[in-house]
Amino acid sequence: MITFCNRLYRAYGILTGPALCVLLIGLLAMAVTACGSSPVTQQPSWLYRNTRAIIGGQVDVTVEIADNANQNSPIAVDLIVVYDEKLMEQLMGMTAGDWFAKRSQIRRDYLDGAGFDSWGWEWIPGQKVPVQKLPLKPAAIGGVVFAKFITPGAHRSRINPFDDVTIFLRENDFAVNIPNDITDNIEFSED
Repeated sequence: MITFCNRLYRAYGILTGPALCVLLIGLLAMAVTACGSSPVTQQPSWLYRNTRAIIGGQVDVTVEIADNANQNSPIAVDLIVVYDEKLMEQLMGMTAGDWFAKRSQIRRDYLDGAGFDSWGWEWIPGQKVPVQKLPLKPAAIGGVVFAKFITPGAHRSRINPFDDVTIFLRENDFAVNIPNDITDNIEFSED
């Protein structure tokens, strides 16, 4: 078969059948793997993020925890990937306290992964956390991170579910996807 395709190519300059499929698959594989993160931003490229949006994939969650995070108390953190517009609106109106109080009922209201997927952790100040690799289904419309701090405030952050996430847990609040040297100098609001 390959010999036949080679003859057609040499005779007419046309790729056909299996040779064309192999070429297209190879080009697609090179495009996806070559489109890793930008060396400047360390964020995945546009093509890589949009491929995740169509076929799913994996999202890396990196966590940096200050030695005095949450005033030296453990911190519960939930990351939610949402597939339902109405639920996304509802979550964006909640504080972290609301989420942690109502999450059991919300899980019962949405059948197994139909409206959202969620992952939860509890970490202590100064803990070194390995990168969390989360599966991502296609068709996510948004994401939210909630962190249960002792201090008053919303303690909620919207995320793009197709980007890798870095969570910076600090003394009184948290930030998502900004460089560590910037978060060290930020006074987080306590709204």
